[in-house]
Amino acid sequence: MAHRDFDGTLTTPDDGEIGVSQGQSIESKVDFQRPMVVEAEMKTDGSSECISMTLFAPDSSKNEGISLEIGGWGTKWRFFPGDNQGEMGSVSSWRKVKLELDSSEGAHFYIDEVQKYSTNSSLKSGKLRFVAGCRSMRIRNIKIGK
Repeated sequence: MAHRDFDGTLTTPDDGEIGVSQGQSIESKVDFQRPMVVEAEMKTDGSSECISMTLFAPDSSKNEGISLEIGGWGTKWRFFPGDNQGEMGSVSSWRKVKLELDSSEGAHFYIDEVQKYSTNSSLKSGKLRFVAGCRSMRIRNIKIGK
């Protein structure tokens, strides 16, 4: 996916990257549905703070729907549903994130190719969003599969 596949406030793409300003978000122009896998590389612009990738959320809140937040409190991950938290270090350099949703209710969360959490969600379809919560963010290499 590229910048043209999203609506919202994004900064001018640079070398295949998408920029989103602090407090803003972008969302896919199309809805997606289970089963699916979405992965991307994300980082903050500046110091490490909270940025999110969400699926099927009703709005652009960073912890709604099926949400993978990195950089919470500077160095933690935070996954919803369930508000699962753990330490991961800085997100001021590129970090690969991935959400795998099976055909029923399973949701699996990955950071840098390592599975960190699994849970269930009854959400079946909706938008892919990137939310620059506490800092501006950069996104690249967005891939969607089944």
